[in-house]
Amino acid sequence: MRAVLASPERVAAVVQIGSESGVFTDEEKIGFSEWVSQSQTTPLNAEVRFGVAKMLFGASTVAQHWWSEWERADRSKITFPADALINRDDITNALVDISCPSLVIHGTADKGGKCGKRKTPCSDRIGLFMNYKSNESKEPLRRSFLHKGTSLFLLLGAVGPSLITSRKASAKQSETPACDAPTPPAMTGPFFTPRSPERTSLVEKGIKGDRMTLTGRVIGTDCKPIPGALLDFWQTDGLGNYDNQGYKLRGHQFTDENGAFSLETVVPGEYPGRTPHLHVRVRRGGGALLTTQLYFPGHPKNGPDFLFDERLVMKYVAAEFRFDFVI
Repeated sequence: MRAVLASPERVAAVVQIGSESGVFTDEEKIGFSEWVSQSQTTPLNAEVRFGVAKMLFGASTVAQHWWSEWERADRSKITFPADALINRDDITNALVDISCPSLVIHGTADKGGKCGKRKTPCSDRIGLFMNYKSNESKEPLRRSFLHKGTSLFLLLGAVGPSLITSRKASAKQSETPACDAPTPPAMTGPFFTPRSPERTSLVEKGIKGDRMTLTGRVIGTDCKPIPGALLDFWQTDGLGNYDNQGYKLRGHQFTDENGAFSLETVVPGEYPGRTPHLHVRVRRGGGALLTTQLYFPGHPKNGPDFLFDERLVMKYVAAEFRFDFVI
C-alpha cells in the first residue's frame, strides 16, 4: 500500500494479502532492530535459520545455497530497507487516496468504519470474508464466523476463510489425520508450565478473547479410542499474551470411555512471528508423550509462520472446532 501511495504512476493494480496500514509497537521496533543489528555480525542460530529458510524457500537445498550467499554478503546493506520497514509510518487515513484497482484477499478488521465516498474499510487491517455457516448465502462478502449465534471475531477482528476460498475449497481444508498417520509433533515453546489444574473450561472472568469450543478424540493407530488419555492445554489470550505467572488459559483433562474430550476456551491471539495456535500435550497411560500445536483453518498468518503444519489444522464443524489426536 505504501508503494502505491509513493509512486501511483508505476502501479496498474494491487492485490493485498494481510496488508497493514498501521505501525509496529515500540516493543516490536526494539525487538526487530536488535535482531537486524545482531544479524549483521552474528551468525543466525539454527532455529531462526530453519524458520526463515522454510518461510522463504521450503526446499532445504535452495535454502542452503541462500544461507551460503548470506554468510558471504555485506549484511550492512540490510540496514536501510530494514529501517524503512520497522519505522514505517501510519497510512490508515491515506487509504482513500489509493485509486488503482485493488483486490483485498484478507484482513482482520472488516467490521471497521468506512473511509470516504469509496466506502473503503478504514481500519488498520482490511479485508473481505466468507461465513462458515451461511451455506445458503450467495454473497460471501463482509461476513464473520458465527459461534452459538454470536459473532466470533477472531484475533483483533474477524478472521475467516479467504475471499477467494469457495465453499467447495473450504470443504477440502485439511482434515484430521487418518488412524494410520500419527499426529505430528510440534515445538513445545518456552511458555509451558507444569502441574496445570484439571478442568475442561479455561474461560475465567476477565479473560480477553472470543469463546470457542474444541472437541475431538484421542485414538490409536488401530483407530480404537483411548480412554483416560491426558491432554494438557495452554495458550495466549485474545490479545496474544501468555500468563507466565499463574495458570490462566492452562489446564489438563482426561478422555472419557470413548476417548472423547471437550474444551471451552477463547480464541488465542497472534503475536510477532506466530499465527494463532493452541498448545497441547497428549499422553496415553505410561506411554510416550506427544507435544504438538493446533491451528485455525484459513488464517492469513498460517503461511508466514515457519512452525505451521497443515496436518495440524482444526476442522470447523457445527459451530465448533474439532481435532482427533492419533497416538
